[in-house]
Amino acid sequence: MLVEDAVEVAPAAPGASVSWGERHPIWVLFLRRGGIGVVTLFVVSLVVFLATEVLPGNAAYAVLGHSATPARIKAIEDQLHLNQGILDQYWHWISGVLSGNPGHSFANGQGV
Repeated sequence: MLVEDAVEVAPAAPGASVSWGERHPIWVLFLRRGGIGVVTLFVVSLVVFLATEVLPGNAAYAVLGHSATPARIKAIEDQLHLNQGILDQYWHWISGVLSGNPGHSFANGQGV
C-alpha cells in the first residue's frame, strides 16, 4: 500500500451536522428497506383491491347469498360504499386501515 493511498479521516466535531450519505450504513439500510417495504405494501394493497373489483359480483352478494332481496343488497352496498367509484372505495378503505379502523366483521359484528 502506498503512503498517498492511506487517508486518515478525522472524526466529526461535536455538534457538526452529518449529511445523509455519511450516516451509519445500518441506519441507511434500515431506512431504505423500510421505504421499500411501505411501497411494497401499498402496491400489494392496490393489486388485491383491483383484483377483487374485476371478479364477478360484489361483497353484498357474498354476504347475503342467493336469497337476498334487492333492497337488502342496496342497503349493504350503501354500508360498504360499493355504490361509489373505484377510487372513492379504495380511499375509504385505505384511510380506514391507516387510521386503525379497517371496518367490522359481518361474521360476528365486531371490529376487525
